[in-house]
Amino acid sequence: MAGSNAAEHPLGVQHYRELCAASIRALGHQPEAYFQADLLFRNKEQISTPALHTPIHEGSVSSVQRRALADAYAMRFTAHDTEVHTHCRPTDDIERLLFNMLEQLRIESVATYPGMRRNLQQHFAEWIDHSQTSGFSDSHAGILVFTLAVACWTRLNNLDVPLEIDGMIEATRHAIGVEVGAALQKLPRYKHEQARYAGLARIIARGVANMLRGERDSSQAQANQQTRSTLHNLGLVVSDSDAQGGEQMRADDSMAQSRVTVNEANQYRVYSSEYDEEADAADLVRAEKIAQHREHLDELVKQSGINAARCAHVFRQLLADQHLGCWNTSEEFGYLDPSRLGSLIAHPRDYRVFRQEGLRRAPDCHVTLLIDCSGSMKQHAAPLALVCDQLNRILGQAAIGTEVLGFTTRSWNGGRPHKQWRTDGKPAMPGRLNECRHIVFKSAAQQWRRARPGIATLLHTESYKEGLDGEALAWAAERLNTKSAQKKIILLVSDGSPMDTSTHLANGDDYLDRHLQSVIRSIDARADISVCALGLGVDLSNRFRHHYCLDLSRDIQNSTLLEIAELLSTACRGQRASFP
Repeated sequence: MAGSNAAEHPLGVQHYRELCAASIRALGHQPEAYFQADLLFRNKEQISTPALHTPIHEGSVSSVQRRALADAYAMRFTAHDTEVHTHCRPTDDIERLLFNMLEQLRIESVATYPGMRRNLQQHFAEWIDHSQTSGFSDSHAGILVFTLAVACWTRLNNLDVPLEIDGMIEATRHAIGVEVGAALQKLPRYKHEQARYAGLARIIARGVANMLRGERDSSQAQANQQTRSTLHNLGLVVSDSDAQGGEQMRADDSMAQSRVTVNEANQYRVYSSEYDEEADAADLVRAEKIAQHREHLDELVKQSGINAARCAHVFRQLLADQHLGCWNTSEEFGYLDPSRLGSLIAHPRDYRVFRQEGLRRAPDCHVTLLIDCSGSMKQHAAPLALVCDQLNRILGQAAIGTEVLGFTTRSWNGGRPHKQWRTDGKPAMPGRLNECRHIVFKSAAQQWRRARPGIATLLHTESYKEGLDGEALAWAAERLNTKSAQKKIILLVSDGSPMDTSTHLANGDDYLDRHLQSVIRSIDARADISVCALGLGVDLSNRFRHHYCLDLSRDIQNSTLLEIAELLSTACRGQRASFP
């Protein structure tokens, strides 16, 4: 993999992440592995980050850490038996943290390729530097875990302890040796035998965990909480799910209040749905204003010079499947073709009088365009309306069903639910505090020509307020459930994150974003609906596996729509788009 720091270039981060995913797929023999923002997924299941590694995050880690994390994932897939690990794993909290760390050190020590070994060793050297500069080694718990990791790493890899830390850890290394020295000595002998190694790792984890708790006057549960909170300063990440997907367990979840916040945020709530509404776009705008918007949109279409027929052919080819339903005539065997009987009489030696049932490419697909109608989208109203109008025209010509939905709020800063919440005494974690508005610009039953006035209301930005993306995505998926098409796609068109000021102030800035992520994961786990995103001048790769950034500095042309066609096609196939 490339050695440059991808964080230096905003567009290079996504490409670098793709390289990491490609490395994992090839070296770990995991063809379904891919990164969605900082998280690794396999077959739509989240894979937790290996111990002593930080997740890939733009601008926060070096290129060495990025490469090492990819190699650590790959080795975990190839050199780790989950059943053995789960069977041998301790039940005690701190022992399990240490046991998982020791297992990851073993996995990385058996790396087969020189490049992988170099990446992992360089990363461990950076980890040592970070642990010193972060002040982790100044604490009792920190120096114990730090010394244990260094001692095991050097033994497993047959390396010397770095001179700059040899004196610093000498006393602690001696203390650990007194407690579990015999097991430490045997670790390298069994690093290729996971079961026997795990038995030694349990002994070491128990001994060091007792040392961590030995000087505390608190209960074991309180000691565990304090210790795990300290370990978080080093960035230690482990998982009870053992890299098989599901919830990650980080050292920072020791605080009871943090657990309450996370649990309540995951249980997304609506404080009051009394004032929510679902409306047709044409009912929200005066007829005279709609006519003006349609005239303006027609002028934009004329200036764009989009060839709808050519684009429709490409969409049809990309989204169609082969079906029986046509006849190949003039065949030498098959079913007798009645239309060729005259030819048989005129030319008895001509045997091409049969027909065979053949395959034809026909789409069985439905696309829902879900439009973010928040205030920040006002500046993109013209290209947004043009893309939506022409996409519906093209998809209609390609015999692909479409629906255009939008979402916003009825008020700024909460409206009536927010007032009700204040009257009720402002209870904590109230959930969504605004009036939700879902808009139907074009229903599935409407043809494009009849829906043209409704689509034109996208230019009417007076109703654009705030955005509740997660609820809107769930609403769009619910409407798609009623469609009988084999392929169902939701294309979310947005320019950023969910935003509702009143909800953020009462629940935390990431409340709506976490709900959106939860809805995306739930839809991704389904086999019948695909979801992808079209970012207007923004990269949405941190949320969506399938995404495309629309460059608003360019005019909307045929090539733009064909790139969207490729996005929809890759979403259907469950593959990544080839463009960033």
